[in-house]
Amino acid sequence: MSTISGWRTCLAIALFSFALAPPVHAQDEEAEERPIMQVEVKPDARMPGGKSAFLQGETDGADQWFMVSVTDLTQPISVGVYTRDPNEKVRVRIVKDDWDKPEREADTSGSGKAEFYFRTFDNFKIGVDADTPTAYQLVVWVGDEPQIAPPDIAVPASEYVEPADALVGRVAGREGKGDGISLSYLEMGLLALLLIIVAGFVAVKLSRRTKN
Repeated sequence: MSTISGWRTCLAIALFSFALAPPVHAQDEEAEERPIMQVEVKPDARMPGGKSAFLQGETDGADQWFMVSVTDLTQPISVGVYTRDPNEKVRVRIVKDDWDKPEREADTSGSGKAEFYFRTFDNFKIGVDADTPTAYQLVVWVGDEPQIAPPDIAVPASEYVEPADALVGRVAGREGKGDGISLSYLEMGLLALLLIIVAGFVAVKLSRRTKN
């Protein structure tokens, strides 16, 4: 009887272990094969200055994964997850490479929103999950690349500003040249006046000699 009881016990343990094994294995495969949804941003009048995407979703107790492709590090990015009830808790992660090492994370509890503002290159991922099925809205905005125009080589004469040192030098040259001309006229005037005085003195002397 003891032998039969022991055999039955071993069989029960083996069946119990075999019954538990398939669900765990299925969950692992499901986690590995869970698809990543590509988020396509497009021009939208509601969010000008870039491209955006609006997605409605509902968590199912497991992570929902999204990917956004970005082309340039200069583009500003905003990501927001919103719930109807501020008390609903949806967890959000911003991931670059490793899902287990998010770059940023937050949840919607208390405010009904979790928002992120950042810049990155190539692409980034978004993970959304909650403890219970919860409806949410995901909004992604990727700003336009800044357009920096090169400076014009030719400048209109009306906008030209002469360098200060060149302007000072030119004004100094003009002032020096003007002073020289004024000084020459003054000298010529004094010389003419002196000649008139000398001529008058000589005329007086000659007239006196003629009378004598």
